[in-house]
Amino acid sequence: MSAIKYPAPGPIPKPEVVAISTPLGIRNYQDHILNISLSTPQSIETVVAQYAAPLMALTDKFRASVDND
Repeated sequence: MSAIKYPAPGPIPKPEVVAISTPLGIRNYQDHILNISLSTPQSIETVVAQYAAPLMALTDKFRASVDND
């Protein structure tokens, strides 16, 4: 899993974008990832703590559905 925080461009204060992602790791989908991006002032650590488990659960469900096809 990886996480990154992008500052909002421009002179007007705007929320920053935090993105977390994980590779699918499936033979025919090796270059694909699942990603969650959101606009928030929260820290990367807070976003990861809140969304890492749901992202990994979704990844596991996707992997299981592809492996069963």
